[in-house]
Amino acid sequence: MLWWTDELASGLDFIDSQHKELFTRVNEVFSAVDINDPAKIGSTFEYLITYVIEHFGDEESYMILYMYDKFPEHRESHNYFVLKVSDLYRRFMTEDISEEVRKELVTELQLLLVEWLVNHIHNYDKKLALAIREKNSD
Repeated sequence: MLWWTDELASGLDFIDSQHKELFTRVNEVFSAVDINDPAKIGSTFEYLITYVIEHFGDEESYMILYMYDKFPEHRESHNYFVLKVSDLYRRFMTEDISEEVRKELVTELQLLLVEWLVNHIHNYDKKLALAIREKNSD
């Protein structure tokens, strides 16, 4: 499971509340994996992808609104994640894969979700939040 901690907080409620929801959705994928229900994993994958795209769109709108100078690299990080998760989803939903390959894909997804999310929040989102707070204080 992926746990939200105060260390991940950006200090901006709209970002933090969406990140908490993202963690909830990631944990739903992990729960579906634990019960080994391919249909449930597939539907939670779709649910996660939909939310990720919505969340990234919201963040990117704020980057444009606040003329954030790190927008291109931040957006590239978002694009990387969406492509990786979408590729894993596509491969997972292939009906003719073995159980062993399915388990490998789930493990790859879990590592991606945990490592990428935590690193992205620390290395990108906290910097965005700081820039927004600084512009709002001017």
